[in-house]
Amino acid sequence: MFERIFFLALVVSVCFFVEESYAGGGEDCFPDKVSVDPKSGFTVEYSDYYKTVTNLRANETYILYCTPTPPNVTLISVKSFIKVPVERVASLDLTTLAFLEMIGADSSLQYVENSDEVTSPCLLKANRPAFKNNSSAQVDLIFQNLPTNPDPKYVTISLADNLHPLQRLEWVKFVSLFYNREKNATAMFEKIQSNYKCHVRNIANVPYSSRKIVSWVSYDLDSKIWKKINNQYIFQLTQDAAAISSSNSTETFASLTGLQKAIDSSDILIDRTQFTAPLNTYDIWQQYFGYYQTSDSSAQVPSFIKYKGVYRTQKLQNVLGYDDWFETSRARPDLVLRDLIAVQYPTYEKTYLPTWFENFSKSDSNKIVTTENCVDTSHNTNPIRAEVASCTDQPFFGDDKGRAFTNNNPNSPPRRPAEIIYILIATGILLFIGAMAVILIRKKLHRKFFEVKDGSGVQVTSHKGEIQIVKGDK
Repeated sequence: MFERIFFLALVVSVCFFVEESYAGGGEDCFPDKVSVDPKSGFTVEYSDYYKTVTNLRANETYILYCTPTPPNVTLISVKSFIKVPVERVASLDLTTLAFLEMIGADSSLQYVENSDEVTSPCLLKANRPAFKNNSSAQVDLIFQNLPTNPDPKYVTISLADNLHPLQRLEWVKFVSLFYNREKNATAMFEKIQSNYKCHVRNIANVPYSSRKIVSWVSYDLDSKIWKKINNQYIFQLTQDAAAISSSNSTETFASLTGLQKAIDSSDILIDRTQFTAPLNTYDIWQQYFGYYQTSDSSAQVPSFIKYKGVYRTQKLQNVLGYDDWFETSRARPDLVLRDLIAVQYPTYEKTYLPTWFENFSKSDSNKIVTTENCVDTSHNTNPIRAEVASCTDQPFFGDDKGRAFTNNNPNSPPRRPAEIIYILIATGILLFIGAMAVILIRKKLHRKFFEVKDGSGVQVTSHKGEIQIVKGDK
């Protein structure tokens, strides 16, 4: 009897010690903490044995704990109690796949929403199956991109278009919280952020009068509606790439007349229309956008047609034709920025080849990625695993002394009227300064005439520092 009581007391003591150690009396479960900007859309608060993560955009709160049982949290509304680190997950959001690779947690991925859409070479090699309704029992949590499922296992990733490029990237920290890999996420975020800001500083020196007007557009084949797309993401990206955004918000058009009026001043057009074969040709695009069979030499043709400046973001694709833009671009804003800089100012990084931007109007070829590219570290084949290239502060002032549009084209279009006015004003100022300089120089010449009593004229000159007097008629 005594032995039984002693054993029971020992068990209670051990349980009490374990619970106390997790309740703050022992070691911190989360030594690697992360700081976040709430403007990115989420927050995190740490205690010794759990962290409170809130998606501000979806209004969802998750308690991530390390104890054997969930903590007693009653003062806030909690959607999910999730034991971390998680070991098996499903993702119904493509960008989350990229984030998982960035922090080295992609081996936890068990299911994806649509395996055909996966473009990462290494995830293609892993060959994860598509998620089914009965798959939820096999995983710890499921990442979704909209707060549509109230099931506690569903965690929402909110990468909205009204987030700046670096704010979108910060969501890699959100994903890392579920794996206790904040250190990995912070290292990647800071490296990419530093690279991004370095390029922004360099390219900011391009004179405003030399910057290109860039417009993003799309066409919906079902509703027959055109859009000139602009949001916080596009606006900030365009500004950071030393380009001019032609509008402040997204505009929709039911007719070509309105669309063309809105975009004809653009130097570069980036098309986001979801064409599929056999409609994904430049000729078909010109028909839908009303520029078919136009003469490239006509003065009425906009620059993006005349000088072939129509781009798409579908250069990198898998063998089924799904492009990598949706999966990886949000996780590598440094490469997106370099792409947009490269299509405007090719001499900024002379050897750089864009990752996603293809010159649609010049029939650029696509890059098809396969499982064989998993070992690559090139941004042109495996951007999520590509090294963050070094960037040094080196001011850049534009191509070809600031011409409005070059792309190494000897037939670059003339400057805009505003630029011509600036040049004329500058030329006038220089001519005025030159004229004033001549007058001042002449006044300083050591040469003059004066009267003498006999009425003759005497010329006084200076030659090699000696005064010479020459008589002559007045």
